[in-house]
Amino acid sequence: MYEELSLTCLTLNEEGLVIPWDNLDENNFKFKHVSTNEQFFPSTFVNQGNGNYTFYGWKKNVGGVLVSIDDIQPVYVYIDDIPRYNYGVFYIGALDLHFLDKSSQQEINAVKDFKVFPTLPEDSPDADYQPTHKKYVDDVNDNTIDYLNNNFADLAKDNTFLGNNLHKGNNTFHHSGEHKFVVDPLDPELPGWPYLEFENFIESNYTPPNPNSLVHKDFLIRSLASLSLAPYQESSNIVRVVPDGNNETGKVYRSIQAAINYFSQPSESRQYVVYICGPGLTSQYIFLNHIHLKNYIHLTGSSLMRSIAGNNPPGLVLGGNSDSVTKIISLLNLNIYMGAFDIENDRTYNSFNFDNCTIYAYKSLMFNNCKLHNCLIYQPSGQAITLNGTTEMIDCKIMQQLIIGGSFQGLVINSPSEINSSFSMPTDPTLST
Repeated sequence: MYEELSLTCLTLNEEGLVIPWDNLDENNFKFKHVSTNEQFFPSTFVNQGNGNYTFYGWKKNVGGVLVSIDDIQPVYVYIDDIPRYNYGVFYIGALDLHFLDKSSQQEINAVKDFKVFPTLPEDSPDADYQPTHKKYVDDVNDNTIDYLNNNFADLAKDNTFLGNNLHKGNNTFHHSGEHKFVVDPLDPELPGWPYLEFENFIESNYTPPNPNSLVHKDFLIRSLASLSLAPYQESSNIVRVVPDGNNETGKVYRSIQAAINYFSQPSESRQYVVYICGPGLTSQYIFLNHIHLKNYIHLTGSSLMRSIAGNNPPGLVLGGNSDSVTKIISLLNLNIYMGAFDIENDRTYNSFNFDNCTIYAYKSLMFNNCKLHNCLIYQPSGQAITLNGTTEMIDCKIMQQLIIGGSFQGLVINSPSEINSSFSMPTDPTLST
């Protein structure tokens, strides 16, 4: 089959890369016999785009007149009068591929209109996209009708239901016996839940006869009312702070101060934990005057909440009028703002334990006989950090815009000091935030 000739033409761009040669027209092409150099002309030329071209309907010049050829001719391709031998020899002429051949397999790539119905083989189709005939459709219809008559009920008549039956639509059943309803609330074709109507007795006295019986709402309410649920259990040494919650004595409080005040007489042998679930939705911070802190009542957060879109991360603001604070307590998993909004002098923390905290220090800090573990401390220019006494600093990192003085005389591990001017200190939280 040589009627249609397809070519893919490529060229080089200025960078030496191979690209499609897609700006040619029919005048750029010539087709010449490999031996006699006789030229042949396609009657149809199609630029398919992307360097692809198609030619068919071959003719030759006979006495100044172009006539169709009916034999096969070997040709070379010329582009811009230059022979392109790299394409090799093409064979043109002979069979016209635009007509159907009765004895060979061909592909039809266009719409064909049939003026009369074609006759198909008597066999039934066995592939998804094979055409079918009327007899096959009639047989399927007959079989479907027989199946429906034998397996589905006419709701206008008396019926006996056997097996698993699915009822759709609004149906009224006036018969006795045991019935099973399958309801899928995710199926949009189901109209809704079936309901029960009772005759000759009070519905509230009805109890389903077996575990799979359909029940009504009244029975469900009576069953739930009889349940006894165990309260949420928590250690007597732990209370939670939920700013947007409701106070529950000995369990939940809306402020840290109220939670701390619940515990009486904490000691080394009887220690307590206040679990801060978050700042809530009405404020970004939880403010706490450190005069309300008590020895052996520790504060822990639900997580280290990070900054979003450049805003200050939610956290605990430790304020107060005293510049020196001495408490035997631990603060864990918290963002802590120190020296913010009401502090004008440097601050000293004595006997504190900070674990896994992010600390924003707006003033110079002195940690005396403290323990800091896995903490990240941010401090602006002009401020310093001093470790005194038995202070331990383990796996911590200090981010200072400019280190000025300060000393690390305690039990320091990994010498945590770094100059980093690329970070920005959050704005001091204020009472109106």
